[in-house]
Amino acid sequence: MQDAAIDPCPEQFRLLDPAVIEDPYPFYRALLRHAPVYRVPDTPVYLVASHALVHAALRNTRAFSANLTGILITGESGAPELFDLTQFGGTVDALANADEPVHAVHRKLVLRSLNARSVAAMQAEVREWVRPRVERLLLAGGGDCLGELANPVPVMVMARLTGLPVADVDRLLEWAFAGGDILSGTAGLAEMARLSESTGALAAYLRDHLARARRQPNVTGQSVLDALVAGEAAGLISEQEAVSILIVLVGAAGESTSSLVGSAIRMLAVQPALQARLRGAPALI
Repeated sequence: MQDAAIDPCPEQFRLLDPAVIEDPYPFYRALLRHAPVYRVPDTPVYLVASHALVHAALRNTRAFSANLTGILITGESGAPELFDLTQFGGTVDALANADEPVHAVHRKLVLRSLNARSVAAMQAEVREWVRPRVERLLLAGGGDCLGELANPVPVMVMARLTGLPVADVDRLLEWAFAGGDILSGTAGLAEMARLSESTGALAAYLRDHLARARRQPNVTGQSVLDALVAGEAAGLISEQEAVSILIVLVGAAGESTSSLVGSAIRMLAVQPALQARLRGAPALI
Protein backbone atom coordinates (compact mmCIF):
# COMPACT_ATOMS: atom_id res chain seq x y z
CA MET A 1 0.00 0.00 0.00
CA GLN A 2 1.44 3.35 -1.03
CA ASP A 3 2.09 6.05 1.53
CA ALA A 4 -0.57 8.80 1.56
CA ALA A 5 2.12 11.45 1.19
CA ILE A 6 3.26 9.78 -2.04
CA ASP A 7 -0.21 9.01 -3.37
CA PRO A 8 -2.53 11.63 -1.82
CA CYS A 9 -6.32 11.55 -2.14
CA PRO A 10 -8.37 14.62 -3.14
CA GLU A 11 -9.65 14.94 0.44
CA GLN A 12 -6.11 15.83 1.55
CA PHE A 13 -6.32 19.08 -0.42
CA ARG A 14 -8.33 22.22 0.33
CA LEU A 15 -9.73 23.31 -3.01
CA LEU A 16 -9.43 27.07 -2.39
CA ASP A 17 -6.19 26.99 -0.39
CA PRO A 18 -3.77 29.54 -1.90
CA ALA A 19 -1.10 26.85 -2.22
CA VAL A 20 -3.46 24.63 -4.23
CA ILE A 21 -4.45 27.55 -6.47
CA GLU A 22 -0.78 28.43 -7.02
CA ASP A 23 0.16 24.84 -7.89
CA PRO A 24 -2.99 22.82 -8.66
CA TYR A 25 -1.28 19.94 -10.45
CA PRO A 26 -0.84 17.60 -7.44
CA PHE A 27 -4.57 18.04 -6.77
CA TYR A 28 -5.37 17.34 -10.43
CA ARG A 29 -3.29 14.15 -10.29
CA ALA A 30 -5.12 13.04 -7.15
CA LEU A 31 -8.46 13.65 -8.86
CA LEU A 32 -7.46 11.70 -11.95
CA ARG A 33 -6.16 8.78 -9.91
CA HIS A 34 -8.83 8.53 -7.22
CA ALA A 35 -11.91 10.57 -8.12
CA PRO A 36 -12.24 11.85 -11.72
CA VAL A 37 -15.78 12.85 -10.73
CA TYR A 38 -15.42 14.51 -7.33
CA ARG A 39 -18.04 16.20 -5.19
CA VAL A 40 -16.78 19.36 -3.50
CA PRO A 41 -17.41 18.68 0.21
CA ASP A 42 -20.66 20.09 1.64
CA THR A 43 -21.81 21.44 -1.75
CA PRO A 44 -23.81 20.05 -4.70
CA VAL A 45 -20.90 20.97 -7.00
CA TYR A 46 -18.90 18.30 -8.83
CA LEU A 47 -15.47 18.53 -10.44
CA VAL A 48 -14.95 16.48 -13.60
CA ALA A 49 -11.24 15.90 -14.07
CA SER A 50 -10.52 13.60 -17.01
CA HIS A 51 -10.58 14.66 -20.65
CA ALA A 52 -12.79 11.73 -21.61
CA LEU A 53 -15.40 12.49 -18.95
CA VAL A 54 -15.40 16.23 -19.68
CA HIS A 55 -15.89 15.42 -23.36
CA ALA A 56 -18.72 13.01 -22.53
CA ALA A 57 -20.48 15.61 -20.38
CA LEU A 58 -20.16 18.29 -23.05
CA ARG A 59 -21.64 15.98 -25.67
CA ASN A 60 -24.56 14.92 -23.48
CA THR A 61 -26.62 18.09 -23.83
CA ARG A 62 -29.82 16.33 -22.76
CA ALA A 63 -28.42 15.58 -19.31
CA PHE A 64 -26.16 18.60 -18.81
CA SER A 65 -26.58 22.34 -19.38
CA ALA A 66 -24.09 25.15 -19.90
CA ASN A 67 -26.35 27.58 -18.03
CA LEU A 68 -24.77 29.30 -15.03
CA THR A 69 -26.98 28.63 -11.99
CA GLY A 70 -24.42 28.95 -9.20
CA ILE A 71 -20.78 29.63 -8.43
CA LEU A 72 -18.40 28.68 -5.66
CA ILE A 73 -17.40 31.31 -3.12
CA THR A 74 -15.24 31.16 0.00
CA GLY A 75 -17.31 30.75 3.15
CA GLU A 76 -16.45 32.25 6.54
CA SER A 77 -14.64 29.03 7.47
CA GLY A 78 -12.50 29.25 4.33
CA ALA A 79 -14.24 26.24 2.78
CA PRO A 80 -16.06 26.42 -0.57
CA GLU A 81 -19.76 27.26 -0.49
CA LEU A 82 -22.34 27.46 -3.28
CA PHE A 83 -23.60 30.93 -4.18
CA ASP A 84 -26.99 30.06 -5.69
CA LEU A 85 -27.75 32.51 -8.49
CA THR A 86 -31.29 31.20 -8.91
CA GLN A 87 -32.24 32.88 -5.61
CA PHE A 88 -31.71 36.21 -7.34
CA GLY A 89 -33.58 35.40 -10.53
CA GLY A 90 -30.63 33.65 -12.17
CA THR A 91 -28.63 35.08 -15.06
CA VAL A 92 -29.29 35.72 -18.73
CA ASP A 93 -26.99 33.13 -20.25
CA ALA A 94 -24.95 34.12 -23.28
CA LEU A 95 -22.43 32.51 -25.62
CA ALA A 96 -20.52 29.83 -23.67
CA ASN A 97 -23.21 29.71 -20.96
CA ALA A 98 -26.09 29.39 -23.43
CA ASP A 99 -27.48 26.06 -24.60
CA GLU A 100 -28.57 25.31 -28.15
CA PRO A 101 -30.33 26.67 -30.10
CA VAL A 102 -29.70 29.98 -28.29
CA HIS A 103 -25.93 29.51 -28.39
CA ALA A 104 -25.96 29.24 -32.18
CA VAL A 105 -27.88 32.52 -32.51
CA HIS A 106 -25.44 34.37 -30.23
CA ARG A 107 -22.40 32.85 -31.92
CA LYS A 108 -23.60 33.75 -35.42
CA LEU A 109 -24.23 37.37 -34.43
CA VAL A 110 -20.84 37.78 -32.76
CA LEU A 111 -18.81 36.04 -35.47
CA ARG A 112 -19.86 38.69 -37.98
CA SER A 113 -17.27 40.92 -36.29
CA LEU A 114 -15.10 38.56 -34.24
CA ASN A 115 -13.39 36.53 -36.92
CA ALA A 116 -9.88 35.95 -38.23
CA ARG A 117 -10.30 38.54 -40.99
CA SER A 118 -11.30 41.38 -38.67
CA VAL A 119 -8.55 40.53 -36.18
CA ALA A 120 -5.92 40.41 -38.95
CA ALA A 121 -7.09 43.82 -40.19
CA MET A 122 -6.15 45.27 -36.79
CA GLN A 123 -2.53 44.14 -36.89
CA ALA A 124 -1.06 47.52 -37.84
CA GLU A 125 -3.13 49.35 -35.22
CA VAL A 126 -2.18 46.88 -32.48
CA ARG A 127 1.50 47.32 -33.38
CA GLU A 128 1.07 51.07 -32.92
CA TRP A 129 -0.45 50.50 -29.49
CA VAL A 130 2.28 48.07 -28.45
CA ARG A 131 5.36 49.88 -29.81
CA PRO A 132 5.50 52.78 -27.29
CA ARG A 133 4.73 50.40 -24.43
CA VAL A 134 7.62 48.12 -25.36
CA GLU A 135 9.89 51.14 -25.84
CA ARG A 136 9.10 52.35 -22.31
CA LEU A 137 10.04 48.95 -20.92
CA LEU A 138 13.29 48.91 -22.91
CA LEU A 139 14.27 52.42 -21.82
CA ALA A 140 13.63 51.51 -18.20
CA GLY A 141 15.67 48.32 -18.51
CA GLY A 142 12.61 46.22 -17.70
CA GLY A 143 9.37 46.66 -15.81
CA ASP A 144 5.84 45.41 -15.45
CA CYS A 145 5.00 43.57 -18.67
CA LEU A 146 1.53 42.73 -17.39
CA GLY A 147 0.71 46.36 -16.59
CA GLU A 148 2.15 47.70 -19.82
CA LEU A 149 1.15 44.98 -22.27
CA ALA A 150 -0.66 41.84 -21.19
CA ASN A 151 -3.45 43.55 -19.27
CA PRO A 152 -4.41 46.61 -21.36
CA VAL A 153 -3.75 45.53 -24.96
CA PRO A 154 -6.26 42.61 -25.12
CA VAL A 155 -8.91 44.90 -23.65
CA MET A 156 -8.11 47.58 -26.24
CA VAL A 157 -8.47 45.00 -29.03
CA MET A 158 -11.78 43.82 -27.57
CA ALA A 159 -13.03 47.41 -27.35
CA ARG A 160 -12.18 48.16 -30.98
CA LEU A 161 -13.81 44.97 -32.28
CA THR A 162 -16.83 45.39 -30.04
CA GLY A 163 -17.39 49.06 -30.87
CA LEU A 164 -16.61 50.45 -27.41
CA PRO A 165 -14.26 53.42 -26.88
CA VAL A 166 -10.63 52.30 -26.67
CA ALA A 167 -10.07 55.35 -24.45
CA ASP A 168 -12.15 53.57 -21.78
CA VAL A 169 -9.50 50.85 -21.42
CA ASP A 170 -8.89 51.50 -17.71
CA ARG A 171 -12.56 51.16 -16.79
CA LEU A 172 -13.05 48.17 -19.06
CA LEU A 173 -9.98 46.47 -17.59
CA GLU A 174 -11.29 46.96 -14.05
CA TRP A 175 -14.66 45.49 -15.03
CA ALA A 176 -13.02 42.60 -16.88
CA PHE A 177 -10.99 41.58 -13.84
CA ALA A 178 -14.02 41.95 -11.58
CA GLY A 179 -15.77 39.35 -13.72
CA GLY A 180 -12.84 37.00 -13.22
CA ASP A 181 -12.93 37.59 -9.47
CA ILE A 182 -16.62 36.61 -9.37
CA LEU A 183 -15.80 33.22 -10.90
CA SER A 184 -12.56 32.68 -8.96
CA GLY A 185 -14.13 30.99 -5.94
CA THR A 186 -11.90 33.01 -3.61
CA ALA A 187 -14.39 35.84 -3.01
CA GLY A 188 -16.49 35.89 0.15
CA LEU A 189 -20.00 37.30 0.52
CA ALA A 190 -18.81 40.85 1.24
CA GLU A 191 -16.52 40.82 -1.79
CA MET A 192 -19.31 39.35 -3.93
CA ALA A 193 -21.50 42.34 -3.03
CA ARG A 194 -18.80 44.74 -4.25
CA LEU A 195 -18.22 42.73 -7.41
CA SER A 196 -21.95 42.62 -8.12
CA GLU A 197 -22.04 46.42 -7.96
CA SER A 198 -19.17 46.53 -10.44
CA THR A 199 -21.03 44.21 -12.82
CA GLY A 200 -24.13 46.40 -12.48
CA ALA A 201 -22.08 49.45 -13.45
CA LEU A 202 -20.70 47.60 -16.48
CA ALA A 203 -24.21 46.56 -17.54
CA ALA A 204 -25.40 50.19 -17.33
CA TYR A 205 -22.38 51.32 -19.40
CA LEU A 206 -23.12 48.70 -22.05
CA ARG A 207 -26.83 49.59 -22.21
CA ASP A 208 -25.83 53.19 -22.85
CA HIS A 209 -23.60 52.18 -25.76
CA LEU A 210 -26.28 49.90 -27.18
CA ALA A 211 -28.71 52.83 -27.05
CA ARG A 212 -26.20 55.02 -28.92
CA ALA A 213 -25.74 52.32 -31.55
CA ARG A 214 -29.52 52.17 -32.03
CA ARG A 215 -29.69 55.93 -32.53
CA GLN A 216 -26.78 55.87 -34.98
CA PRO A 217 -26.95 52.46 -36.69
CA ASN A 218 -24.07 51.32 -38.87
CA VAL A 219 -25.68 49.49 -41.78
CA THR A 220 -22.42 47.67 -42.57
CA GLY A 221 -22.50 46.04 -39.12
CA GLN A 222 -18.76 46.42 -38.61
CA SER A 223 -18.74 46.04 -34.81
CA VAL A 224 -20.28 43.60 -32.36
CA LEU A 225 -22.47 46.45 -31.09
CA ASP A 226 -23.85 46.96 -34.60
CA ALA A 227 -24.47 43.23 -35.03
CA LEU A 228 -26.28 42.98 -31.68
CA VAL A 229 -28.47 46.00 -32.43
CA ALA A 230 -29.37 44.41 -35.78
CA GLY A 231 -30.12 41.16 -33.96
CA GLU A 232 -32.43 42.99 -31.56
CA ALA A 233 -34.23 44.70 -34.43
CA ALA A 234 -34.72 41.33 -36.14
CA GLY A 235 -36.17 39.81 -32.96
CA LEU A 236 -33.31 37.33 -32.59
CA ILE A 237 -32.19 38.51 -29.14
CA SER A 238 -33.44 40.73 -26.34
CA GLU A 239 -31.64 43.79 -24.98
CA GLN A 240 -30.66 41.82 -21.87
CA GLU A 241 -29.17 39.09 -24.04
CA ALA A 242 -27.19 41.75 -25.92
CA VAL A 243 -25.89 43.13 -22.61
CA SER A 244 -24.98 39.64 -21.38
CA ILE A 245 -23.10 38.86 -24.60
CA LEU A 246 -21.09 42.06 -24.22
CA ILE A 247 -20.35 41.29 -20.55
CA VAL A 248 -18.95 37.90 -21.60
CA LEU A 249 -16.75 39.54 -24.25
CA VAL A 250 -15.43 42.17 -21.83
CA GLY A 251 -14.61 39.44 -19.32
CA ALA A 252 -12.92 37.29 -21.96
CA ALA A 253 -10.50 40.14 -22.71
CA GLY A 254 -9.49 40.25 -19.06
CA GLU A 255 -7.79 37.70 -16.89
CA SER A 256 -7.76 34.67 -19.20
CA THR A 257 -6.29 36.52 -22.20
CA SER A 258 -3.99 38.63 -20.03
CA SER A 259 -2.68 35.50 -18.30
CA LEU A 260 -2.12 33.84 -21.67
CA VAL A 261 -0.08 36.80 -22.94
CA GLY A 262 1.80 37.08 -19.65
CA SER A 263 2.62 33.37 -19.66
CA ALA A 264 3.86 33.65 -23.26
CA ILE A 265 6.15 36.56 -22.30
CA ARG A 266 7.52 34.59 -19.35
CA MET A 267 8.08 31.51 -21.51
CA LEU A 268 10.05 33.55 -24.03
CA ALA A 269 12.05 35.20 -21.25
CA VAL A 270 13.23 31.89 -19.80
CA GLN A 271 13.74 30.06 -23.11
CA PRO A 272 16.37 31.91 -25.19
CA ALA A 273 16.37 29.13 -27.79
CA LEU A 274 12.66 29.63 -28.40
CA GLN A 275 13.26 33.39 -28.68
CA ALA A 276 15.94 32.80 -31.29
CA ARG A 277 13.76 30.39 -33.24
CA LEU A 278 10.86 32.86 -33.45
CA ARG A 279 13.13 35.78 -34.30
CA GLY A 280 14.55 33.70 -37.14
CA ALA A 281 11.12 32.63 -38.39
CA PRO A 282 8.47 35.22 -37.43
CA ALA A 283 5.89 33.36 -39.53
CA LEU A 284 5.77 30.78 -36.73
CA ILE A 285 4.14 33.34 -34.42
